[in-house]
Parts: sequence; C-alpha cells; structure tokens
Amino acid sequence: MPHAGARLGAWLGIALAAAIAGVAALRRPLEHAIAGLSASVLATIASAVLMVIAVAAVAVLRSRRVQDRSRTRELRTLRETTLLLQDRAGELEVLMRLAESLAQALDSDSLKTVIVDHLQPLVPGHDLWLSTKESGWQPVIGSRRLQARPGGVAPRAATWHTFPLISQQKLVGVLGVRHDHLPLTDEQREILHAAAALLTVAVKNVQLFRKVRDLAVVEPLTGCVTRHHGIERLGAELRRAQRSHMPLSVVMLDLDHFKTVNDKQGHLCGDQVLVGVGRILRETLRVSDERCRYGGEEFLLVLPDTTAEGAARVAENLRARFAATPVLCARGSVKFTASLGVAQALPGEADVNAVLGRADAALYAAKAAGRNRVCSHTVTDPGVTMRADPTEGVRVLERRDTRRPDRRQAINRGRRVTDWQQTH
Repeated sequence: MPHAGARLGAWLGIALAAAIAGVAALRRPLEHAIAGLSASVLATIASAVLMVIAVAAVAVLRSRRVQDRSRTRELRTLRETTLLLQDRAGELEVLMRLAESLAQALDSDSLKTVIVDHLQPLVPGHDLWLSTKESGWQPVIGSRRLQARPGGVAPRAATWHTFPLISQQKLVGVLGVRHDHLPLTDEQREILHAAAALLTVAVKNVQLFRKVRDLAVVEPLTGCVTRHHGIERLGAELRRAQRSHMPLSVVMLDLDHFKTVNDKQGHLCGDQVLVGVGRILRETLRVSDERCRYGGEEFLLVLPDTTAEGAARVAENLRARFAATPVLCARGSVKFTASLGVAQALPGEADVNAVLGRADAALYAAKAAGRNRVCSHTVTDPGVTMRADPTEGVRVLERRDTRRPDRRQAINRGRRVTDWQQTH
C-alpha cells in the first residue's frame, strides 16, 4: 500500500507537469481558443484543473504520511533489535567466558570449579548437578538427593529440568537444574542449552585427556600408575590434606617370595601374578585412591581421607584376598601372599619421603615378623607399630624395646609378648 500511493502521486505529478508544459507550448493557440469560449465554459475548465491539482496534492500528502509511518515502524524495530542485541551480547560474553574456562578444564576437579564459578551464576537460586557416563551416572558435582525436612517429614518432591550432553549421537552426560521453587525463564533455558553444548565438549576433553594421561603414566601390566606419577600424586594429596585438615594414609605392599615364583614357574607366570594383583587392587580400592607400581613386585597405595586404622583395615582386606586368590598359570595354580606397611601423614606434614619412610619401615617390620601380614605406624608416636594378626584379625600394638633394639614389646588384649613370632 505505501508503494502504491507513492506511485499514484508520482504519476499525477508527471501528468500535471505534462499538462503545464503543454499549456506553455500551446499558449498562443490556447489564447485564441479561450478567447472564443464563454465565461461558463472557462469556469468549468478552471474547476476541473483545480480538482486535478487538489487530488494530486492529497495523493502526495498521503504518500508522505505512509512513508513516515513506515519509517517510524522501521526505527522502532531497529531500536528493539538493538536492545535485544545488547542483552544477547551480555549473554554471549558470559558464554564466551564459560567456553574459555571449560577449554582449560582437563580433569574432574577443574571441571567442577568452572561449573561453580561460571555456570551456577547464570541460574541463581537453582541447584545444579552433572552426571557423566564415565562416572557411572553418579553426580560429579551437586546431588540429586532430597534432604528430609525437620521432624522426620519426608522431603518435598523436586522438579528437575535436564539437559542431555550428546556427542556423536551418544549420551555422555546429563546436566540437571532444580526449578520447583523458582521456574526457569525462557532466556535461562536458552543459555543452559548453549552451556550444555559447551559442557559436552568439555566432558569429552576430560575423557580424552585421561586416556592420554593413562597411556603415559599407567603401567600396562598391572593397570597401576608409574612410580614417578604415584609420588607426584602423594605430594599433591599431602598439600590437599594440609588445606582441608583431612587424614591421609599410604600403604606399601610387597609380594612375598616373588623371585621364587619367577624362578620356579617362569616369568610369564610371574606376570600373571602381577596382573592378578592389579585386578584385586582395582576391584578393592576406591576411585579416589591411587594405585602405583613402586618397584618390581612392590606397590604404593595413596588413600585420601583415610586414617591409619582405616588404611590398616583396607590393607588387611587386600592381604586376605591375595592369600585366597591363587593365579592359574601354565604349570598349575600358584598361590601368593603379600606383606603390607601402613603409615598416616602427620598433621601439616608435607615431606613425601618422611611418609614413605615410615610406610617402608612398617613394610619391612611385617617382613621381619614372618611376612603375610600388615604393620602400621601410629600417628601419635611414630615409634609405635600397629599390625593386624592374619590368624585372628586382631590389631596388635608393638613398641621397640629400648633395652634390646632387636626385640619389640607387643600388647595384645592385655598379654605382653616379647618376641614377634610368639604373637601367632
């Protein structure tokens, strides 16, 4: 319609200009013609000309009005678009910061930090959780559990909005947002959809980095990390224990008479024993525990958030499983046992060698006591050794006898024994 009015006004203007030009060209003939016309005819002609001029003027005014309205609408649309882009620019900046931080997240801990620092502020007042296929669909951050209300009242039902993390048509994780008390806005949903796409890439990066790291630091025969990486992990856990004031224990493990197995059964059978040890360690320990092949048949276990008593129970469980799990080799079934030494890091301790030294001393104490047992240093007095009796499962406290350094005093349920071997 605006274009049609403009065209009509243009045509009328052209017609009027042509009429004026024609009148100017035919002025003399017209003067002679007009001179012969009556006054009434001249009045009629003048009225018609004025009518044409008025119609043309009205058409031009209408065309200008339509153009002004169209321009106003365009300006209003442009202004709204500019404001929308300004709002989106803020969201885009937040997503860009999230993407930059996720690009540097190469492990689970750094991924948690990025989610808390950059994703949680996008949905204030909402609880977030993230589960991945690699974690067995257990939340790597947040929790899906509902807390009971005071008085033992059952928790209220929660409403979760989930955002799937899909890579190559496969589900690799799920991002959940609780919104039963405060519904999500459309803008928040759009942002979370975009964040889910970024998280998908980050989760895959964490998985790929772990695979590459495992290829570099994991010993293929047992599935345990190398000695260098195990000591680095122990140093990192000591620093974390200093910050969190949580306990940390280590276990030194050595297979008993392993050289005899190699000599009598062959090195292939010895490798099968090592494979069996790695499998038992993997099945028994937690995901957060570190398994390290410290030497040929010697292993180091780093147990975060574990006291000496808890580590002694873990070590005794491993010792019992080793003794009860023979390995089938080409020449028959081979039984094996292990001696284990336990030590707990002292509060504020940062010396890796000191912790390893106490665990190693406890390990050699177990070997000196007859092998196939667990010895553990206490935290309060490094000179006191605590071991588990493999026949009774009783924890025995032993202290070096200052009068006879080659003997130790053992206290077991109130009876004192002056020799290691007499406790069995």
